[in-house]
Amino acid sequence: MAQYLPLPDGSFVTIREGETPDQAWARARQMYPEAFGAKPEAKPTPEPTVGGQVKEFFKGLAPGAIGLVESAAVGASSLLPEETEKAARESIASIAGAAKKPFEAAPGYEETVGRKFGQAVGSIAPFLGLGPLALQVGWVWLDWALVLEPGKHGSGLSKKAGWNSVAQPLLWALL
Repeated sequence: MAQYLPLPDGSFVTIREGETPDQAWARARQMYPEAFGAKPEAKPTPEPTVGGQVKEFFKGLAPGAIGLVESAAVGASSLLPEETEKAARESIASIAGAAKKPFEAAPGYEETVGRKFGQAVGSIAPFLGLGPLALQVGWVWLDWALVLEPGKHGSGLSKKAGWNSVAQPLLWALL
């Protein structure tokens, strides 16, 4: 009949054949240190430094941009049927998680200002970069509307200017 030795946390260890209770106790202490209240030694996290925060700022740019793309993809997946949407969301989350993995924060820098600010800048950087382009496109559209649409918006400036194609006012607007 098997014999059991109670451990301090309420669990039991089997006493093997030919093993004394003292030997079973020593084996249990070695195999199950958490049962005896021993906590694994935690490595101390390093104190954040200015240089480390600057490094984490730049490492945080990529996860911020990946998060932006992930949010856009999840939003686009809402157009799918219910079951397909759930599967799409799961695959989007797993792909984004894998893409963010190489850019994980160093120990002790997970919640630092440099890291969080890097992620914030990474998530809005595409919009900041496209802002001047969007402004230019807006002016081109406005110029086009005023020049080419005399009945709706403008006064038929293309005819007054002697333009005979759509390309001429577009080139003019881009200048």
